[in-house]
Amino acid sequence: MLRRLLLVVIVILLCVPFVLGGVFLFLLSPADALSPEKNFTIAQGESVSDIAYTLESQGIVRNAFIFRVLLITQGRASAIKAGDFRLSGALSAWRISEVLTAKAPPQRDSEVTIPEGFTVDEIAVRLLQAGVIKNEASFKNAAVLENCKARELSLPLPCDESGIVSVKNLEGFFFPDTYRFSPRMTAQDIAEKILENFEKRVTPELRAEISSQKKSLKDIITMASLIEEEVRTDSDRALISGILWKRLSIGMALQVDATVLYAKYGGRTLTSEERVLTLTDLAIASPYNTYKYVGLPVGPISNSGLASIIAAIRPQASDYFFYLSAPDGTTIFSKTLREHNRAKAQYLK
Repeated sequence: MLRRLLLVVIVILLCVPFVLGGVFLFLLSPADALSPEKNFTIAQGESVSDIAYTLESQGIVRNAFIFRVLLITQGRASAIKAGDFRLSGALSAWRISEVLTAKAPPQRDSEVTIPEGFTVDEIAVRLLQAGVIKNEASFKNAAVLENCKARELSLPLPCDESGIVSVKNLEGFFFPDTYRFSPRMTAQDIAEKILENFEKRVTPELRAEISSQKKSLKDIITMASLIEEEVRTDSDRALISGILWKRLSIGMALQVDATVLYAKYGGRTLTSEERVLTLTDLAIASPYNTYKYVGLPVGPISNSGLASIIAAIRPQASDYFFYLSAPDGTTIFSKTLREHNRAKAQYLK
């Protein structure tokens, strides 16, 4: 009996290393073969224990302790780089260890803020300055469409009834916001991401409100771009919107200076001297010139924030027909041309 028990103990002791080795190998195997890639960020100075625990909690490794042991036995525990990584539970712990300790640290995602009122050209400059595109032309080319079917988006694009794009690019449909861009993204990817944000922010409820007014999304976004350029305070946006829609309803020229500047210079950033218009400028033969041609310009002249879009949808009625921006940023409203001329003489000396 004793000999048999001793034999069992010996067999168990011989098997233990194999069992433990099998468990160890299992815990180092991929946590989930079907897991998609996800962003994983390691902060500067973050401990190996915290990194391993986070990897386990996100389903990227099976066991934090075993992964930490692996790093220590490999001599890599102190070689982990801070940065942004793309990891997946479909990777083995050995491969994850290699990625986190590669000699060249990964490139971090870039955070870029696109302010309200920026044009496509100005967005391209901002993206270039942030290092997320190699040249301005790449983004400008991504913002150009040959026809409405060029992108598989539900976004109603600025086309005429024939389906041909009636403006030079998607000006007006790049929603101002703060974005995170991966270094692997192309200019096309970046343009798509900003357009998709527009789709989400201009909600079905807002689109239904536009439809109930018998207006097109393109017309609303075009009007919003004028409002964005004309006034900076939310309290005045709805009033300006009311004035501009009223001018359209009676066949009066909109006479928005910013449209003439866009016709003359395109969407680039202007100096203060360039913003001064002459009588010759007001006669420029361009479908963007709202002094020469009655109606909305052919398309938006900048990319508006949500406040201007909502103001375009919900104009405030008033007795005013005219307005001007005083040097201190306030808006002066007038009911008649005589009042408006007096205001110009007083505030624009």
